[in-house]
Amino acid sequence: MSHSAQPHLKPVVLCADDFGMSPAINRGILSLCRAERLSAVSCMTDMPCWHQDAASLMELRRPVSIGLHFNLTEGPASKKLPQLMQYALTGRIDKDWVSTQLRRQLDVFEATTHSIPDFIDGHQHVHLFPGIRDVLLAELDSRYADKAPWIRQVRPELSGHDARLKAMIIQLMGRGFTQAVSRYPQLKLSCEFAGLYSLQPDADFAALMQGWLKQLPAGGLIMCHPGEADPDQAKGMALTRHKELTFLASDAFGELLQQCQIRLSPEPRLIRG
Repeated sequence: MSHSAQPHLKPVVLCADDFGMSPAINRGILSLCRAERLSAVSCMTDMPCWHQDAASLMELRRPVSIGLHFNLTEGPASKKLPQLMQYALTGRIDKDWVSTQLRRQLDVFEATTHSIPDFIDGHQHVHLFPGIRDVLLAELDSRYADKAPWIRQVRPELSGHDARLKAMIIQLMGRGFTQAVSRYPQLKLSCEFAGLYSLQPDADFAALMQGWLKQLPAGGLIMCHPGEADPDQAKGMALTRHKELTFLASDAFGELLQQCQIRLSPEPRLIRG
């Protein structure tokens, strides 16, 4: 039975990031969507593998939300994350460049899907960064005057496996982001967030997921990064993606959803900034 057909269960959004980054990531995410093990997918429309599988993903929309994974740190037009963060924190962000990248990625999403994104978030959480968030919020407010996509709020009270420093930095930027959103009454944010960890292959993803599902309030959002890989050859992030995919596709994850009385929902509880 579909999780969406069980309204008495606690709704949680489980969102896979990075669709479009590679064929293997696309295949893994599509397989989980078809198995009803994801309820949202965040897409990198400026990456070469977006177009080849976008139509397959759109066939799964409703009950799966499909959003834009705003990207400034992958691909030929990108900047390295440390440099981008340094520029953001010192007020040296090139807002014209950010605006060009954002509009191009939104244009591609709309042209490919013939619709607007259900939501917006940022690859490596760049949508939270000072300067970048100002461009993003202003563009969403003007571009989608009638009904804007909801935006992922990233305030990781729940994190794990050597992610404490990362969580502290994101928490700090997240507070500023929430304050910035408050200046735009029509824009709405997702509420509680989980899924932050080291992304190292030795992390116990199953145990982390169990903790997040139990602790996350109704309407919260968990991000994940599944993808196919040859486990005998994969290493680093590719092995992490394979381990996430394997667990999310397993009977053990299905049993965990039942034990925690979770239904996967395409939309989080929404709040104003």
